[in-house]
Amino acid sequence: MNCPNCKNPIQDNATSCEWCGFLILNVSFPSQVADTSKFIKAYCLKTGKKNMPLYNAIISKTKNGGYIANGDDGAGNPMAAMLNENTALKAIEDGVAKMHNN
Repeated sequence: MNCPNCKNPIQDNATSCEWCGFLILNVSFPSQVADTSKFIKAYCLKTGKKNMPLYNAIISKTKNGGYIANGDDGAGNPMAAMLNENTALKAIEDGVAKMHNN
């Protein structure tokens, strides 16, 4: 079986891709993977990959009035992304991020 994200080979019973960290939600049906279309996209400093989905996103408002989303790439590598207000509120509305209570 190949990873639907990076197309590298993975084991049939894998829960995540060892190459890119892409999470496979249902191990019984490997063709069903996490839908990351609504996820916030960010740059992963550790792997150097661009537009990676930001898992476990927590959005905070900066002191300058912007928004920052902190999370990980699904494999535990920390990531962050700067957001405008519309994108931040849309991510919270879609359920892919939570707002940090200051």
